[in-house]
Amino acid sequence: MLASAGCSTTPSSATVRAPSISAGRSKMPMRAAIIGVGGRGGGAGKDFLEAAKELGVDGKIVAVADIFPEQAKRGKDNFGVPDEKCFSRFDAYRKALEVPGVNYAILATPPGFRAPHFKACIEAGKNVFMEKPVAVDGPGIRIVYAAYEEAKRKNLKV
Repeated sequence: MLASAGCSTTPSSATVRAPSISAGRSKMPMRAAIIGVGGRGGGAGKDFLEAAKELGVDGKIVAVADIFPEQAKRGKDNFGVPDEKCFSRFDAYRKALEVPGVNYAILATPPGFRAPHFKACIEAGKNVFMEKPVAVDGPGIRIVYAAYEEAKRKNLKV
C-alpha cells in the first residue's frame, strides 16, 4: 500500500505525499476499518478519505468499531457505513477486521488497547495506521514489536 508517506505544510495548505500510490505502483482499492471512532478516529477517517481523493486512490471506509454504541453509530453518520458494519462492544474490532474486503485498519483507540488491536490486525493480514503512543507499558511494547516483525514477514505496511 503505502511504501512511505510524508506530510509537509505551507502557510495556506497541507500536502500529503505517498510516493508508491502517487507513482501508480498500487492500484489496489483501499478498504478501511476504523477502530476507535471517537474524536481522533473520526478525524483520521476524514484524513484518510481526503488523502485518497487527492491522490486519486479508490479509498472507502467500510467498517467501524468502538466499545461504545453511540460512537460506533458515528460511522454511519460521518462516513456512510451501513448499520450492520458499525460494530460496538469489546469484540467490535475483531468483527470490523472480518468484514470482507477490509485491507487497511486505522487504530485510534486509547493507547492501552492499541497493542492487542495491532496484533489482531497483523494476524488478520491488514495494513495499519495507528496513532501514537503505540503502547503504554513493557508488555504492550513487546506485543507491538513481535507483531511488527510478523507484519514485515507478511509484507504489510505499518
